[in-house]
Amino acid sequence: SGQVPVEELSKMLSQALEKEDYEKAAKIRDELNKRNG
Repeated sequence: SGQVPVEELSKMLSQALEKEDYEKAAKIRDELNKRNG
């Protein structure tokens, strides 16, 4: 499957937070929560 690795999502989350892009950060966090079950 063409899923983004969890490590990559974590990196994207950090970058979104640095840019104060909280909407994107929330989406990434949702995705991480799905992965972590």
